[in-house]
Amino acid sequence: MKPFAEAIELVELIERVFSDIEAHGKADSVYLFGQTVDNEESVFTTAAELFMSGKVGKVAFGEGGQLVTGEIYQTPDWRGKLLNRGVPENAIVTIQIKAKLAHTHTEALALVEYAKVQGWKTLYVTSPAMHQLRVFVNTISIVLHEYPELKVFNKVGMPLPWAQEIIHSQRIERGTRACLVRAEWNRILRYYEKGDLVSAKEILDYLNRRDK
Repeated sequence: MKPFAEAIELVELIERVFSDIEAHGKADSVYLFGQTVDNEESVFTTAAELFMSGKVGKVAFGEGGQLVTGEIYQTPDWRGKLLNRGVPENAIVTIQIKAKLAHTHTEALALVEYAKVQGWKTLYVTSPAMHQLRVFVNTISIVLHEYPELKVFNKVGMPLPWAQEIIHSQRIERGTRACLVRAEWNRILRYYEKGDLVSAKEILDYLNRRDK
């Protein structure tokens, strides 16, 4: 029965990630996890909507560290694109990724560390749908160890065409968004086996505490 129970927990987690409730009151920030040009419209639109509707006080994203190609991960035009969507300069926050390599897990590490230093209490994380589960699982795995008081909510990015071929992870992975879902799951399983990620049950327990 244990494998079946674990499968049910995973299904519950998926459903709750993709239909999460909203934070009570204004959240401190929304964090845009790194995306290629093909996917960034999803998070820009979602972040701008959250800010313009008064649901967040800041819009944050990360930069720094290296991609597997050796290039420095930078988002030099993200600030301008957010400004063009009505997010003011004083509401935009850039968080430095201190790890040598820039990827979803090290972004989450930098985000949680920054949130703790700033005293943020409530946070949204956003990403295109195919990436959102990995974003949330990574973030909560770190939150539980480093800053369990932080309340993190999902806001799945604006939908993009599933059949469109794109460049994704590390600016080198190619395929349709639908096909890349499998690659996202493979990463989650690989990082879980390494011990970088907590179980579905632990994340569900976190969500239950968060929502009380």
